[in-house]
Amino acid sequence: MNERQQAMFLWDWSRKRRHGRAGIALLGAGIGAIGGLAFAAIMLYALTLDGATFSVNEDEMGGFFVLIARALGPTGFLFALSIPAFAALAAFVADRIWGVQEGVYHALLSQGARVPAAKPPTTWKDHAPRLTLLCGFGLLVIWVLYMAWWEINRGSL
Repeated sequence: MNERQQAMFLWDWSRKRRHGRAGIALLGAGIGAIGGLAFAAIMLYALTLDGATFSVNEDEMGGFFVLIARALGPTGFLFALSIPAFAALAAFVADRIWGVQEGVYHALLSQGARVPAAKPPTTWKDHAPRLTLLCGFGLLVIWVLYMAWWEINRGSL
């Protein structure tokens, strides 16, 4: 890491770490819960496509899960499993990222680096990885929309 990257990292992380480890884990859990909600909605749509019914096979589950499935019904059971699972996974990943970033931050400070008082100036070269990812994601969205349009015009959707 060169001095510019070091200054940029220290300035950026000194602001992001203000929320604390629990705040970042909570943010990750919230984002994961939204992902779990989207996953359950997509699964429910896919499982009930063409008028099919969605049910839970109780023979393959343990007793506690059978009680939850009976109490919530199949749709509620799908949401009750996916939302907390995705939230827990995202909170764990956010916590691991926090630990790594905090370790790098303290290692740089122990080597004598100082947090800049103002944001270091950036160039296009600094933003190139982010712009590349955004362009790639934009192309992916365009491709998905085109494929959906293609399937709708063919009568498949």
